[in-house]
Amino acid sequence: MRKSEWDNITINPIHLIREDGTHGGYWCRETSPGCRLCSSKSIIENPKLTYSSYMMENMARLTRPTNIWICTRTDIFGDWVQNEWLLHIFKCINQTPKNRYYVSSKYDRRNFLYNLRWVQDEMNWIPSLKYGEKKPMTNLYIGITVENQKMFDERIGRTIYSYEQSWHFLAQQGWKIFYNCTPLLSIVDLKLKQYPVSGVIVSGEIGGREVPEDAVIYIKNQCDRAGIPFFFSGWGGKRTDRFLRGEEFLTLPH
Repeated sequence: MRKSEWDNITINPIHLIREDGTHGGYWCRETSPGCRLCSSKSIIENPKLTYSSYMMENMARLTRPTNIWICTRTDIFGDWVQNEWLLHIFKCINQTPKNRYYVSSKYDRRNFLYNLRWVQDEMNWIPSLKYGEKKPMTNLYIGITVENQKMFDERIGRTIYSYEQSWHFLAQQGWKIFYNCTPLLSIVDLKLKQYPVSGVIVSGEIGGREVPEDAVIYIKNQCDRAGIPFFFSGWGGKRTDRFLRGEEFLTLPH
């Protein structure tokens, strides 16, 4: 399918709610250097969050195939996300196979595997995480946020857990895993030849930190050598363009 045939939207069904029931903005917990300038981070210790389920349900009404970015203002695998909310999100994703859904998390695979296994117990369509007993969800793309080498090594490293619990095991079973280098703060070796993924997205912070050009080029070259899709969404900082050496690179993970 050509890129022009796809629409793109962002939805944030998990958000703060005020005492009068109105939308109160967004909340997320600061966990790493990439969070420092995020507008959603907060010192509120016990935020009053709600889940607007209609936002996900409305995705079934879309008439054109759409790339849908979910929960960009919080972390979908954070421990503050209720199981029931996650279950409903997965149900809606499963019911609309014509769309592609993208989520991204800074939390390690323990959070992801725990949540996915809980959903698996509740719904028989969720694939097993062992040895590919069932096919994975083909329209869900799970992003691992990577802002520098230290965070990559901590989130992706396989030395602490068994291979069957790793992101790359899931990728080999057919799950769509990608790296979301947003905001990219420095050069990162993604080890794409060793651990191939469905794509890489790179960006700076809008109104915040501009991504270093050498870091973008370093990742672009890695993607080229590994034959992996590369998407550059912008420099961040005061720059509003997304041209890299005079070209745009807009191939999403697929």
